[in-house]
Amino acid sequence: MNQEIKWLSKPEPHDYPAALSYLLLIYSEDAAKKFVSRLKKAASIKFKAKDIFRASSLSLLGVSNSHVETDRNKIRRKKRSLLFFL
Repeated sequence: MNQEIKWLSKPEPHDYPAALSYLLLIYSEDAAKKFVSRLKKAASIKFKAKDIFRASSLSLLGVSNSHVETDRNKIRRKKRSLLFFL
């Protein structure tokens, strides 16, 4: 299946609290809030998903993962989606 993915042009509002939640695990509250403030102002940069996974050193999620399946359904319905990583 070679289907074009229609990406969002910017993160959705719920992405910032999620980023803050993650950043609070590894930074002080002040630093995490500063990072999120900067993220809100930053321009989006596009990378191929395979390059993001490669740089993250994480294992790929399997097709049985519910989030993967939700995103695959969005792609099939040609809905825009956003792959957001820090």
